[in-house]
Amino acid sequence: MLASKRLGRKVDPYDLPLEDRETYALIRTGRNAGMFQLESPGQMHLSRRLGPRRFRDLVAQISLFRPGPVRGDLVTPYVLRRNGLKAYSVPLPELEEVLKPTYGVLVFQEQVLEVAHRVAGFTLAEGDRIRRAMTSDRGPGAMDRLRAKFVRQAVERGVPAETARQVFSWTEGFSVYGFSAAHGASFAELSYASAYMKRHFPASLMRPTSLAESFSRSRCRVVSWRGCPLIAGSANASSHPGSDAPPGRPSCPFPTRRVGGSSGWASGTAPPICRRPPRGGSGWSGRRFP
Repeated sequence: MLASKRLGRKVDPYDLPLEDRETYALIRTGRNAGMFQLESPGQMHLSRRLGPRRFRDLVAQISLFRPGPVRGDLVTPYVLRRNGLKAYSVPLPELEEVLKPTYGVLVFQEQVLEVAHRVAGFTLAEGDRIRRAMTSDRGPGAMDRLRAKFVRQAVERGVPAETARQVFSWTEGFSVYGFSAAHGASFAELSYASAYMKRHFPASLMRPTSLAESFSRSRCRVVSWRGCPLIAGSANASSHPGSDAPPGRPSCPFPTRRVGGSSGWASGTAPPICRRPPRGGSGWSGRRFP
C-alpha cells in the first residue's frame, strides 16, 4: 500500500494500536470524511455528541446509528449517560446485568433476546422469533404478534403491566433493524482503521479515496485540512497504479484519471502518459494542457 511504500516498512491496517488517542481525538472532531461508516452527516454529528474515547464507544456509536435504536429514541439517553450528564438506571432489577455495559440502553440484538427471557420468560425459540422480527421479517407487523404475549407473561411473573409495555417498546424499535454486537464490532474495526490511517497517513488514505469517489471541492478541503496540499495533476505524481507521490512532504495529487472527459482526453490517454513521463524536467503537469 502507499503508506508502506513511502515509509519503507509494512503498515498493516488490520494490525494497528487499538487505543490511539490521536485517532479518537480526530473522530471526536466530526471531520470524518474518508472514515468507514462515520462520514455521513448524522455520524459526524454523533461523533461530536458522543465523543468516543475507546473501541467499545465506537462499537456502540456504529450500532446506535441504526433505524432500531433511532426509532426507539435510545441514542440521546445513551449519549447523556455515557458522558455522565444523566444518571444510569434500569426499570427492573432483572435487567441490571444485561444493560449495565450499555448504560441501561438497548443497543444490540443479543440484549433484546436476553431482556425477553428475563422479563417475560421467553424460551429460546420464542426469542428467536424476536430475532427474526429484527432481521429477515423486518416490519412492525412481526413485532405486533409478540407484544400481547410478552406483556401477559411479564405480568404473570410480577412485572407491572406499564413497565412491561415500556420494556417491549424498546425491543419494538428493533423491528426496523438493529445490529448484533459482532456486526457492530466488525464495522467499528474498519472505522477505526480508516480513522487511524487518516490521522497518521492522510495522503495514503485520501489518494485512493479520490479515485473511488467524486473528487469534490469538499474533498479537496478535507485533504488540505489534514496538512496534505492538493497539487496539480502530474504524470510524475499521478494516482495511477505504479506511480508515487513526490518526495518530501506528503501530498495528494489530483487524480489524472479524472482528466479524461473533463479536458477532452480520451479515457485511455492518461495512463500511458503517467507510465512514460518525458525525459528531463518535472514531467507533464495538468496545468500545461489546454
